[in-house]
Amino acid sequence: MQTSRVVPVAALAALFVACGGSGTNGEGGGGTGQGGGASGNRVATVVSAGPSHTCAVVSGSARCWGDGDHLGNQLVSGSAVPVQVIGLTSGVTSVVAGCQTCAVVDGGVQCWGSSAPVQVSGLGGPVEALATGCGHACVIVNGGVQCWGSNEAGELGSNSLDDSDVPVQVVGLTSGVTSVSAGDDYTCAVVNGGVQCWGANTVWQLGIGSNVLSLSRVPVQVSGLTSGVTSISAGAVHTCAVVDGGAQCWGGGAFGRLGTGPGRDGPVPAQVIGLTSGVVSVSAGDAHTCAVVDGGVQCWGYNHWGQLGNNSTTDSDAPVQVSGLTSGVTSASAGGVHTCAVVNGGVQCWGAGIGNGTGSDSAVPVPVTGL
Repeated sequence: MQTSRVVPVAALAALFVACGGSGTNGEGGGGTGQGGGASGNRVATVVSAGPSHTCAVVSGSARCWGDGDHLGNQLVSGSAVPVQVIGLTSGVTSVVAGCQTCAVVDGGVQCWGSSAPVQVSGLGGPVEALATGCGHACVIVNGGVQCWGSNEAGELGSNSLDDSDVPVQVVGLTSGVTSVSAGDDYTCAVVNGGVQCWGANTVWQLGIGSNVLSLSRVPVQVSGLTSGVTSISAGAVHTCAVVDGGAQCWGGGAFGRLGTGPGRDGPVPAQVIGLTSGVVSVSAGDAHTCAVVDGGVQCWGYNHWGQLGNNSTTDSDAPVQVSGLTSGVTSASAGGVHTCAVVNGGVQCWGAGIGNGTGSDSAVPVPVTGL
């Protein structure tokens, strides 16, 4: 196994790339094999859909497919099928396929672009959770949050607008943090059961009921969410949370991605239509959102490439059932224009460029082969 170099976080700056992309290199990683369960003894535990690629944790290793800028395998032309991330064959517990791709490996963090992963240094302890945005990354260490990278909108939470090439402590969040998620240029965290956010607020990302404050350099309390929150997910400009078993969303509401009605922005959290109980997790993508509900998957928002998975390309401002996925789902991830889920230990994907060797879109889930 190749040993990753231990480098200052400054060396990771080049790994941040622009968001977006239509995923013509097959970010969904689908195939024509039967079923969507585990292959042999290899079991998928985590899947993460990025802007134009996907990564999964499979029996402790990291495997990725799609746009070659994100695969960590030196395949700059991309791959329609999963490939092994160089050096990450064991010890991987989570992976985040954002504009920058990173994984938690043996309690530390390694990040990569098209080349082999590099070790993030200076984190000060075992990493409990990881999040990446489009120019910054954050981790939970010892119950507190540290962030690094771009800081033009205050997304590092350091009471400054200065970028940082080393992890900095988020002001006031030294303990009690159980979940963190990074959007394009803002960040949110679950703190003692409530939600606090910081960074850009141009389209209500901070959930404080006003966007007169265009950004915040430090965490602010999201309106109405002071308890009962178990997880959170920040998309491009909208955020969703699991609250007392239901789903609530706020921020930019174009394409119906909040699930609260026709294209409305959400200054404060609002109940997603029909999802008042049974929600296990929620994932906010660029312009669509998905949730695991009672073992199945429901999605809403933008659907031009079939990323809602309901055999349609019509947008929806309320949750729709993903075709065929009514049970056996343990996690789902909404990416740029595609979605993937862990189903019975395997992975299924739908939306743009499902990765079957042709780059064709699919409006229904397709099993990923070759994991």
